[in-house]
Amino acid sequence: FRSDIETINSHFTNTAVDFIATTNDQQLDHFAKYFHKKNQEDLAKAENTAKFRSEYKDKYTEWFEMFVGRLTKEQKAMVAEHLETTPFPLIEKVKNKEFVFAKFTQEKSSSEQMKNFVRRYYENPEQYDSPDYRKAFASYQKDLQKLVSQVLASLSADQVNALKNNLTEKTQQLERIADKPREVAADRKSTRLNSS
Repeated sequence: FRSDIETINSHFTNTAVDFIATTNDQQLDHFAKYFHKKNQEDLAKAENTAKFRSEYKDKYTEWFEMFVGRLTKEQKAMVAEHLETTPFPLIEKVKNKEFVFAKFTQEKSSSEQMKNFVRRYYENPEQYDSPDYRKAFASYQKDLQKLVSQVLASLSADQVNALKNNLTEKTQQLERIADKPREVAADRKSTRLNSS
């Protein structure tokens, strides 16, 4: 399965590199304007903390319930408390996008430099993150792991069974997805052999 993901990532990286090699200055300027507009919208969203926390509370609840079924009132309170004390670092993420975009624009002088940047970025995006975002995100992940552990420790027997069943189902879905490229490749090979 991991090799399938690496193949998909590699294909996406090559596609992005090929695309960036064909862009002209006008297209890059249009992209820059759109990027900055979108980032300003994201920043405004991040600064509206009540709405932001409410959206994340809904997302977290949905994610948990996708695996364990309906959360109890106490579990929902755990999620709400977590978001009050350690919300996702969205402002830092928005600033980080600007930071990474500034690095990209430094490479604009040549098509080859842009292609190399895009390739390196898709191979390891974290290498371009700002130190502030890295620190904020690492802290957030650590606190999120505590929340997940706290919720898991509070699961009822029914929720544990739902978790087991859902993890099994999701694993089977991923295995089927992983097998599809192999099946398609085998079908193509068989078709070529039969047409020869």
